[in-house]
Amino acid sequence: MTSSKKSGVTIVELTVVILILSILATVAAQVYVSYVARARFARCRFDISQLELAATSYMTDVGAYPLSSSGAPSAFGNSPPEPLRSVGGGPNGCGYLMLCVLHSYSGHSQYPASPRWGGPYMTVDMSQLGDLNGAPITQATPITQYNLLDPWGRPYCYLRNDDYKLLGGTEQTGTQFYEVYFNPSTIQIFSKGPDGYTSDPPESGLGKDDMNNFDNRAR
Repeated sequence: MTSSKKSGVTIVELTVVILILSILATVAAQVYVSYVARARFARCRFDISQLELAATSYMTDVGAYPLSSSGAPSAFGNSPPEPLRSVGGGPNGCGYLMLCVLHSYSGHSQYPASPRWGGPYMTVDMSQLGDLNGAPITQATPITQYNLLDPWGRPYCYLRNDDYKLLGGTEQTGTQFYEVYFNPSTIQIFSKGPDGYTSDPPESGLGKDDMNNFDNRAR
């Protein structure tokens, strides 16, 4: 009787311990997921600020912002270049931006397209780059499609003000401002966020979890 009673108590105690550990593990997992999410948004903000700074430095030296979107394999070297549109319109990645700030438009930093080019204007690890689908860069990837990937593995989208009408820049609506577009005289950069979706132009980059350089820096 005594032995049986002690065994029953031990099982109960073990069950309680397992239950407590399960609760702690659940809480820890939730805290970790929340931390990772915040860290990714923080990195996204940092990336966008670095891209904005690099593009502005390039403009200061060369006299114009880097080309918008990315280029088709046959577009490199053509004049004028033809930026690729994403599905639904808008910029398709930031391939030209990365080309211009890392290598100059010539594709060779040792022989830049402009004598005023003073880059590279940012430091990027190859592991941060991917093609338009977010896949790793290979020898077959056109240099105009080397995109900086956001923390969710998708290219940042980049558009200069000269191309707002052409590619569907993000417009301001319901505001007191007179300008039609956000950042009317500079550039627009955005990430489609964790869900990988954004609105079609003229509301690209304004999705509930999108990150951009024009209206939701406080996220």
